[in-house]
Amino acid sequence: AFGARIRDVTGYIPGPDMGLDEGLMAHLRDACGRAVGLPTVLGGIPLDVLGATGFGLAVSAEVAAERGVIDLDGARVVVQGFGSVGQHTARFLAERGAVLVAASDSRGGVVSTRGLDVAALIAHKQHTGAVAHFPGADEVSHEALLALPCEIWVPAARPDVFTVANVDQLQAKILLEGANIPASPEAEELLHAKKKKAGVKLDTELSGGQLKDLVAEFKRAIKEGTGKEFPNDPMQQVWGAIGAVFGSWMNDRAVVYRRTY
Repeated sequence: AFGARIRDVTGYIPGPDMGLDEGLMAHLRDACGRAVGLPTVLGGIPLDVLGATGFGLAVSAEVAAERGVIDLDGARVVVQGFGSVGQHTARFLAERGAVLVAASDSRGGVVSTRGLDVAALIAHKQHTGAVAHFPGADEVSHEALLALPCEIWVPAARPDVFTVANVDQLQAKILLEGANIPASPEAEELLHAKKKKAGVKLDTELSGGQLKDLVAEFKRAIKEGTGKEFPNDPMQQVWGAIGAVFGSWMNDRAVVYRRTY
């Protein structure tokens, strides 16, 4: 029904969001004639397999490290929402020297100051369906997760995690947004004020990996039949795209108001 209603809104290209998979995007394309995030058999890029969003977040952290915001070597990472985005983000950050100290999903959370083995935690969740009861880790509530000391905090679950009631508890140096709109407008203003008042470098970055891949997928779709070769690595341009905007955001606004777009 939604696809049929937007058929004539040609400037809008539907893309995957929380709770949507490649199959549903294929149905949506059938209904309105266009969509990205499609199965590979329909020309889509396997976003979940590549971990495109997580890659973009990890590159954002690398760019922040280059600019002296954080040191990735040993940086403590907290991930809220250990699904596809959260798992790949933790994996890519660990490859860059960071240490996952806490993770959560809808059924609970785990924490270990010694660090969590990312590959083992992913395997545990695949086997049990949750991060809870991971061997060697302590349980942690969703509320306590927000206040854990860390360098990187990754919201990768639902919107409006941060509100005026809890945003002051956040201790991270950098906030990497894997979720859509994880902070309320009021909380975003408080984050910006915190950065300005205390000199805390608390910067919000786009999950640019998936966006770049979706654009590449759509460009390929509209150029089918031209014989033009598609790039082997659709994530190569992520670093430059993020780096180009990072400096201006640090010097001006810490938050991008995506609600209004």
